[in-house]
Amino acid sequence: MVMERFLQHVAKRIFDMHGRDMSDTLVLFPNHRSLQYFLHELTLLKSEALIAPHVYTLDDFMLKFQPYTVADGMELLVAFATALKKTYGEEIMVDWLQHAHTLIDDFDEIDRQVENRKKFFNDLKNFKSITSLFSKDDNSEFASQYRLFWENIDKLYEAYQEELKTMGKGYNGMLLRYAAERADELAHNCDYIKQGYAVGFSGLYRCDEIFLNWLGQKFPLHFYIDADAWYCRDAGHEAGYFFRKYSSLYRVNVNELPEYLTEGEREIEIIGVPRLTPQAHVAADILCNRWNITNEALSETAVVVTDTRVLHSLLFALPENIEALNITMGMPASDTSAYGLWESLRSMLLHAYQFSESRGLSQLYHSDVLSLIQNKLLSSTFSPFKTDKLQAEIYKNNLAYISVPYIIGILGQETADVFTLPATAHEVPGYLLNIFRRVLQACLKDTQIARVQKAIEAEACMRIMVILEGAKKLTEHAPNISPAVLLNLLHKQIRQIHIPYAGEGFDGLQLMGLQETRALSFRNVIILTANEGTLPPGKHLTTHIPYRLRKEYLTTYQERNSIAAYLFYRLLHRAERVAILYNTEPDELGGGEKSRFVLQLEKELAPYLKKGSIRAYIHQPLITAAKTPTPIVIPKTSVALQKQIALLTGKGLSPSALNAYIQCTLRYYFRYIAGIGEQDEIEETPDAATIGEAVHYALEQIFLPYVGRVAPVSELHKHLNDKKQIEGWIYEKLKERFDEISLQSGKNYLIYRSCVKLVEEFLLKHFEVLETNEKSNKYLHVEALEQTLTAELPVGELVVKFNGRIDRIHRSAGDVYIADYKTGKHSTLLKITDDTFPDELDDPKNAKAVQLLLYAWLYRKQYPADNSDIVPGIYWLQQPDKELSTLQTGKSTGVVDDAMLQIFEKKIKQWVSAMLNPEIPYMQTDDEKRCKYCEFQQVCNRA
Repeated sequence: MVMERFLQHVAKRIFDMHGRDMSDTLVLFPNHRSLQYFLHELTLLKSEALIAPHVYTLDDFMLKFQPYTVADGMELLVAFATALKKTYGEEIMVDWLQHAHTLIDDFDEIDRQVENRKKFFNDLKNFKSITSLFSKDDNSEFASQYRLFWENIDKLYEAYQEELKTMGKGYNGMLLRYAAERADELAHNCDYIKQGYAVGFSGLYRCDEIFLNWLGQKFPLHFYIDADAWYCRDAGHEAGYFFRKYSSLYRVNVNELPEYLTEGEREIEIIGVPRLTPQAHVAADILCNRWNITNEALSETAVVVTDTRVLHSLLFALPENIEALNITMGMPASDTSAYGLWESLRSMLLHAYQFSESRGLSQLYHSDVLSLIQNKLLSSTFSPFKTDKLQAEIYKNNLAYISVPYIIGILGQETADVFTLPATAHEVPGYLLNIFRRVLQACLKDTQIARVQKAIEAEACMRIMVILEGAKKLTEHAPNISPAVLLNLLHKQIRQIHIPYAGEGFDGLQLMGLQETRALSFRNVIILTANEGTLPPGKHLTTHIPYRLRKEYLTTYQERNSIAAYLFYRLLHRAERVAILYNTEPDELGGGEKSRFVLQLEKELAPYLKKGSIRAYIHQPLITAAKTPTPIVIPKTSVALQKQIALLTGKGLSPSALNAYIQCTLRYYFRYIAGIGEQDEIEETPDAATIGEAVHYALEQIFLPYVGRVAPVSELHKHLNDKKQIEGWIYEKLKERFDEISLQSGKNYLIYRSCVKLVEEFLLKHFEVLETNEKSNKYLHVEALEQTLTAELPVGELVVKFNGRIDRIHRSAGDVYIADYKTGKHSTLLKITDDTFPDELDDPKNAKAVQLLLYAWLYRKQYPADNSDIVPGIYWLQQPDKELSTLQTGKSTGVVDDAMLQIFEKKIKQWVSAMLNPEIPYMQTDDEKRCKYCEFQQVCNRA
């Protein structure tokens, strides 16, 4: 037998008592949704016409009892700013305005909950005085302002209310308290009522309680309470807290309450599902496959979402055969492109104001500019060709900060209103309004946007614009407000926007939040994200009222949790099938811990069940047999071979290309054959490559005057005595990629100084070695700096080219030294032995040995008449005491002789032959350690 719905039961009782004419009857509800459902239940009772009762939410009915209207968010901020200024003066107003939202919420609750406000504010002032962080002797400006603020908090409260009254406005708590305290004066508003009903209430504020008591004295007021004996009887159960507290008002006799939870026949499944998105798919599967919900039964089915992050996934997961869907919780504006535009504009303005002292407002941070030109709404008002060009220029020139004239020069003068920033907070609302008007017009004209999406984006734009219009008044009343404070106040308002999905439909699947389920009954219920921290919402509450005072006068997290507990259990009263899903995996916001309400079902309710069952398990997705990942293999097609041949005979092989092939032939293919470069990124701080370029450039400039002759140490020492010169060279090179402002402070300045120190410490040790060598008549003769050596080698029918850029070539005591500077950490070079050479060169860990051998081979090829011994090596700049680090060749000097080079040449031919062999494809390396720093690891799924 189908259990009677709560509101169906109430509608029948009221109808039976009053008949078809209920014009003298008042029915009050906790929210609009339950009110609409009640009227719907009335229409289902009789086919003939009836005169419905007067139905209101309690708040709406109380708002009829005062002469003021409810202020919107920005009107509240304007009134609060004015009250701050009148109470404390301009200076304190500017400092405390950033706390406006928290204080406004606190004042609202004080009005709803506190009867003796004078005593409350005295206690608050005393508490703040006792617990102040400042000593009594601290007379600093900040300490004085802090004490002054809390000593006059009651005056601020009164001034805030007076300011609102002059506007003919008020906030909810103020107006509800007004109605409760002056109900007798305004009793004519309900002279027509002979009988009243309060339906579906649980927790009440003090002003609600006072008002309902007054109504009960004026006419008979009956309470219909939907509660269960199981949790109301237990003095410690939070779900029954308010029924025990208000038992005399509600006239609730616990022993007369129904036993829905223990007597009802229902199946409850508690399902652990990893992550949020899979929960949406499990819920869809339960609806359509396991429960086989028909379209006729959808209206008796509710999906309750306690975490809005899962909402989008759920909408996409629901199958198309669900013909009707009613979503009453609304979509957070944060899911729209309009909100994304707001975030980008806010970020751009905050960054600009933050660095305005050093950069002015004509230098914009690259990330903000890119975010704006990529926003779906705003980009539709720009030329796609021009935005692509600007993006390319930003990456090409590494523009961490971009001048406004440069942006407008590329995008066109029609974009000046977007990138010419307002100089003061007073100008900010108008600036933002112009942009949102622009995108709203473009959105409404865009035929490419789906109708529903267009409506959502347009609604979000208009709601943001309403808030920005209100911000104009705020800046008039707070002329000295900083742009940053204004933007943060606007952000708090805008992030509270919700876009309604649908109206008050009763057909179809009901998708709602927990608060919207008040008084509603469903046969089939699915609850998503039933985790601690979302159900109940947790202990965090943004407030300036200390916990001890909240506990005595107001509400704490305990009352909020009691409401959540009641709503959770009430959903189960008449449900026949229940699926409760929770996230088993922690994420950045917590998660992974099952709600204690769910644990109560398993541990406390289960033993008392007379019918039905509670079953808990972890969802096991369909898992196919694990397969070994198939290695990525790219065959050498004729096209690939032609590109390979063109590379070998054209540009030629460098040490980097050769080592890329040795490390992973697939990596070599991506970079050199397919021509895939690294992802574009702005280099905000010098990376290893840029640091290397700057250091190399300084060392090149130091030895440049001595190319082709001996470099006496006595002359070289002048560079150490002229540190400004070294600083200038480093600065000159870094300035090619970074603007001067960024190099003068912060991390970039520290890196710049580190580069200078690296060069100085290397030169200090290096000159000591050169000085010792000079005493043995071993003078440094600089032959070349940053020279590119080239050579050709016949391989089969091809003549393959090779090239390598060498940092320094010099002679000493008749030997030729080929030196490479490295700013990385020191590592031991390869020890060459007859047994393993050259096969060990196939190991990527010997990449530096391959580089040095190729340099030596190139030198011998380019200068065949030079019979000097060749010593290739590396200067490790981080460890200058190591001097030149050479290959271990069995010779004390690290000489690479012609016999070694001939063997190395044969190895080169083997590598090149493999590159040209069509039977050897480009393959992913088996050694995943090599993938750690590869730029293509995402492509290979080895990140």
